[in-house]
Amino acid sequence: MANPHSPFEAPRATSVPPSGSSLPASERRTTILVVEDEPRSQRIIQRLLLQRGHAVDVAGTAEEALELIELNDYDVTLVDYQLPDLMGHELVEQARVIEPLMQFVGISGYGNPEVARNLMSAGAIDFFDKHNLADNRFHDVVQRAISERTWRDEDAHRRRRVDKASRGGAFAGLYGNSPSMLSVKDDIRMVSPRTGVPVLILGPSGAGKERVANAIHRASGVKGRFVACNVAEIPETLFEGELFGHKRGAYTGAERTTQGLFEQANDGTLFLDEIGLLPMTQQGKLLRVLNEKQFRMVGGTMPKRFTGRLVCATNEDLKALVREGKFREDLLFRINTCVIQIPDLNSRIEDIPHLAYYFIEQLNIDWKLAPPISTVEPEVWRALQSHDWRANNVRELRNVITQAAMRAADEASLNPRRSTTVAIRHSHLPTHLREAAAAPSNPKQAQSKTAVATDAGFAFPADLFALSRKNAKDVVIREFESRYVQFLLEQNDYNVTHAARAADMQRPNFKRLMNRLDIKIPRGPQ
Repeated sequence: MANPHSPFEAPRATSVPPSGSSLPASERRTTILVVEDEPRSQRIIQRLLLQRGHAVDVAGTAEEALELIELNDYDVTLVDYQLPDLMGHELVEQARVIEPLMQFVGISGYGNPEVARNLMSAGAIDFFDKHNLADNRFHDVVQRAISERTWRDEDAHRRRRVDKASRGGAFAGLYGNSPSMLSVKDDIRMVSPRTGVPVLILGPSGAGKERVANAIHRASGVKGRFVACNVAEIPETLFEGELFGHKRGAYTGAERTTQGLFEQANDGTLFLDEIGLLPMTQQGKLLRVLNEKQFRMVGGTMPKRFTGRLVCATNEDLKALVREGKFREDLLFRINTCVIQIPDLNSRIEDIPHLAYYFIEQLNIDWKLAPPISTVEPEVWRALQSHDWRANNVRELRNVITQAAMRAADEASLNPRRSTTVAIRHSHLPTHLREAAAAPSNPKQAQSKTAVATDAGFAFPADLFALSRKNAKDVVIREFESRYVQFLLEQNDYNVTHAARAADMQRPNFKRLMNRLDIKIPRGPQ
């Protein structure tokens, strides 16, 4: 472990947070473990990391490294390929079992491609040559590993939210906290206690109208069943029998008395989907039930009371159908007492990770995946959030995730050395999704996902809006500081004293800022 009296060890206010710390990597000091048996290389790497503000521990053997990993929560571990007691790739395999979220970077001094392949096959995301630490590649590789850990932390946070949401409650299955989805949930809370009031759910195909109807039912607290029916699929000749039931002998083949959907949904909720496709002749029969709150079975003589709630849904413009004479205005008046508008997926792309992880968790259970799919690469989120989902919305997203999960699971089964953590990668997506990331087809998404130019003459990263608020803020601040310092240096002919004065900063503080941003002076220091 790091010598507390080492001249290269920066003071650490607290010890490394214990394993399982609730703080993600983006909200605490990055902790790095260096596993290197050569003392000189160990000191150089440690010093370079400390200069960047990281907390660093060191280990000279695989055994010592595994003990430290058991005790501490490291964000990144740098692993030498040739250790006294174990090969580097073997250490990576064992350590990933202990801490699946930790990221690994290989250290090599041999320049042998086989070494790099072994390390990366075991789970290292990259490697560097310890004899060439002067260039920026070392810091680039470490920063990439830190960024990957941040994404893994955020993915784990999303999974916990999905797990919590899927455990039950009225809103189980309604994932996302975008403003439009929060509005839908508010509407559900408003209408659910009024069990006698019909509800009309409007939204595009595949947006989840039945899930919203089910949420209304659960939030109502009624004791009856939730009964769902797509009225467009009922043959016109069987409509009355399906909805109102029939008596034995009411028609040829009616060998026994059968309850209709209205009776099955008494004291509960009857959900009629695709109401806009209901033929005019059947619309009148439905209207009569809503007006009288009772119905008569086919072949029956006594009316039966309907004591449930009717929820209808459609992706059609019912007012336009009324104008065209294809939908009864009086029926529309009865069913649209309360209207809930479900947004399309394009207008709530920030909810895509929550929806995707819900589908992944369901697939893990249904397919009995061992190990389960546990994470999604950042490039996948960018592709998903750049795609135009107007055609089938959430239904299409579910199909895409299913296809990607199949490829990820199949790849993991063929490569057991990577089987401790299964991830959905960009290469697992369908071709049209991979292309969508490069050229968004939705104008609104294209505007939000492309680089945002500013009057200062620089652009924010294209994936800025896919990050969490804190990570996005950190990226913007670092981008600004880097461009600002570089601009002042150029304006003052790289005279650090003059540039610091222009920034209204003390020269030592300005130099520290330059070092933190890794900004070098082309000529000698001024």
